[in-house]
Amino acid sequence: MPVDISGPPASPLYRISRGLPGAWPDWRYVGDSRFDDPHGRFRVLYAGDRLACFLETLAPFRPGLGEAELSGAIPEKWFATRQLTSFSLAQSAWRAIDLQTAGTIGELRAQLGFRFEEMGYTDFDFSHA
Repeated sequence: MPVDISGPPASPLYRISRGLPGAWPDWRYVGDSRFDDPHGRFRVLYAGDRLACFLETLAPFRPGLGEAELSGAIPEKWFATRQLTSFSLAQSAWRAIDLQTAGTIGELRAQLGFRFEEMGYTDFDFSHA
């Protein structure tokens, strides 16, 4: 099965970062977000549309289950330590794989299965991607 590879998105991407916009997150923050590796073995440079970036970054401030409203305001320090940046990949040779297609998952299983086993996985599916 072929891996679904797409070209760069036509619209700009946004990133909310601590420090330099294009720099990898500092290792001390790895594992804090839902896209991070909870074991701290790799870093994620998250970018997306503007609303998605804010929603993902502000997720820790959402009310908990069963709570009707926020328990408090977003601290000023949060705003002072982050910046919003937009950038475009339209002119680059950037390519991405779609981890939400069965063809991609099947190909990753076939090509990298031995690596997943080395990492202790007994399976690789959409939930792992």
